[in-house]
Amino acid sequence: MRPYNAEPLLGPLRAAGAITPVSLFFKRNHGPLPVLEDPGQFEVMFDGVGFEAPVSLSLEGIKGYYASHTVAALICCAGNRRSEMDLALCPAPPADVGMVQV
Repeated sequence: MRPYNAEPLLGPLRAAGAITPVSLFFKRNHGPLPVLEDPGQFEVMFDGVGFEAPVSLSLEGIKGYYASHTVAALICCAGNRRSEMDLALCPAPPADVGMVQV
């Protein structure tokens, strides 16, 4: 099975405006996508800075452990439309959207 890689057509992407809806997100994968019939069977171990002791969480546990945040970010795949990205004029995000500077 090959990795799933897809990108939106430019017309719908431009028509969407400054904030890209989830339906138009780029999809990039380096390997095949696993099919998890029961995601509740799996856990991820968190350890290190910010954790007093290791924490093992399921997907639902992760959703409950961390608060949900909405942020606006500008990203682009390094090999994807770089020349167009260099020319992009990025409008200011709406005032009610939090920003993360990276």
